[in-house]
Amino acid sequence: MAEIKRVTIQIRRPMGDDAGEADWCSYTVEGGMVTLVDDAGKALPRGKGAWSRKLREGEDAERAARELLWARYRATKRGSDFNRRLNYPDLGIV
Repeated sequence: MAEIKRVTIQIRRPMGDDAGEADWCSYTVEGGMVTLVDDAGKALPRGKGAWSRKLREGEDAERAARELLWARYRATKRGSDFNRRLNYPDLGIV
């Protein structure tokens, strides 16, 4: 079995009292193929396949896993954050 590694992406930066948001996932590399997996090493499902892709020439596996995680985040995100709270620093009275 391939070694299970972990990758993290930053969804929202920390600002003031807001701690921000991050997402993480585990991945494996086997035969030049990067696959997002759960902690047990089972591939995460994507339709009829899995969240995986072939490494390009000279590409770093961690970078490929991060790109896959971003794609998974965007594909599984529900709704919109258009009406989210905007945190501005307190600049005082102008």
